[in-house]
Amino acid sequence: MTIEKATIRNLQTGEAIPVRFNPGEYSLDVSNSFAEIGIPGLQTPPIQYIRGNNRTLKMELFFDSFEQEVDVRTQTQRLTTLLDRDRRTQAPPVLLFPGQF
Repeated sequence: MTIEKATIRNLQTGEAIPVRFNPGEYSLDVSNSFAEIGIPGLQTPPIQYIRGNNRTLKMELFFDSFEQEVDVRTQTQRLTTLLDRDRRTQAPPVLLFPGQF
């Protein structure tokens, strides 16, 4: 298992959060929503594209605060605050995780 350094950047605030991860183990989920249009007389209903859904990147992150001699929760808390909605937009922040997927 190779652990690489990476940075998660909050595009609204510019805050950069350093993390470590294994680039060989992640999943990226992409999906779309479709609807069936019921038309009397047709054996199968036509399918209509509705919208694209959110993309989801899943990975395991590693944190090491041993050398800094601080509680690791100070590092992980920076990530959990990204789940909070912005009071102005009522949405979570837009994040950038650079790399090739």
